[in-house]
Amino acid sequence: MDFIYYYCINTIIINVMGDYILEYNEDVVFMEEGYDEYLIGICAVCYEEDAAYNFNDIVREKLGLELDSIINQSSITLSIQKILEEYPDISFIKFITNEEKNHISNYNTEMLVMDEYDESFIGIRYKHGCPIIAVYDRDMCIEQLIDRMEGTDKEKENDAIEYFNFNTTCAYSGEYTPAILTRFDNDNSY
Repeated sequence: MDFIYYYCINTIIINVMGDYILEYNEDVVFMEEGYDEYLIGICAVCYEEDAAYNFNDIVREKLGLELDSIINQSSITLSIQKILEEYPDISFIKFITNEEKNHISNYNTEMLVMDEYDESFIGIRYKHGCPIIAVYDRDMCIEQLIDRMEGTDKEKENDAIEYFNFNTTCAYSGEYTPAILTRFDNDNSY
């Protein structure tokens, strides 16, 4: 049997022959049945972990709206706020296009970004009672680090994972600290 382990801070996600088995921190809350297809991973800010769902898909499902086609997004703000209030312990990830990256301050002018992982920036996190923050893909960050490391492939991978876990995953810079998303659909899982 082929086991691939995905390590989040307190979460282990085991991929057994393409099926995901979650062993998660008992504090992680998931949405009710019927939304499993929108679950994209585990979102972590320092030591706090949440189930992460695709924001656009949830809004489309719950409100029957296409976000890309909405001219005035403020007209649905209250409906989105209700979704966040209904699921206060869930992170909703809105994926950002390359074109939108230049305008992320429109979401939150105080949002912190990690310049060293610019290529790994994938979107923003919405969570009830929390500011909107930047989200980075964990595997993409580690791949960027591997490219900068020296040594054999295995040494570079080990050093990159150790560096990332110690210096990035555990770093806390206040309420605007970026989130790290461990995605279930990544091919490379470190």
